[in-house]
Amino acid sequence: MIVIMFFRIKGAIILKILKEEKGLTLIETVVALALLLILFAAFAGAMVVGLQSETEVDKRLAASNLASSIIEYLGDTNLEDQFRDNDDNVNYDKFYSFDTFSSEIDDNLIFDSVDKNDSGVYIDKYSDGLYSLEVTIVWYERDKRWEEKLIKLLAVD
Repeated sequence: MIVIMFFRIKGAIILKILKEEKGLTLIETVVALALLLILFAAFAGAMVVGLQSETEVDKRLAASNLASSIIEYLGDTNLEDQFRDNDDNVNYDKFYSFDTFSSEIDDNLIFDSVDKNDSGVYIDKYSDGLYSLEVTIVWYERDKRWEEKLIKLLAVD
């Protein structure tokens, strides 16, 4: 009951104030518009940041899928044949760019901004049949260098 009376009293005061005023002044209108613009600017800024984050997550997911695809491809092939040099030697503890084997990778997975020189596979041999593969995907977006790595131990017969 007290709450209802408070609102009745408050409502009566507001109605009394409104009866005495004829309308809104220019200053009140400008202040109200300024508050609306501030709220709109904050909302628009949050939307821009959200969209940029979504784009970054999409690119990271695409890079992760590409790295997984490369590791799956290398696991299905004779790994040592894939990395032989001109002298028929396999060089371990070395970085191989995508140009080494990019013709074997699905081009649909490689998005436009991937740097094929900096992206590639680092291979290391622990013992016969046990390899460490580190796939690095590098791309450039908004003048910034992005990098995604996937490391996997691969046991080959």
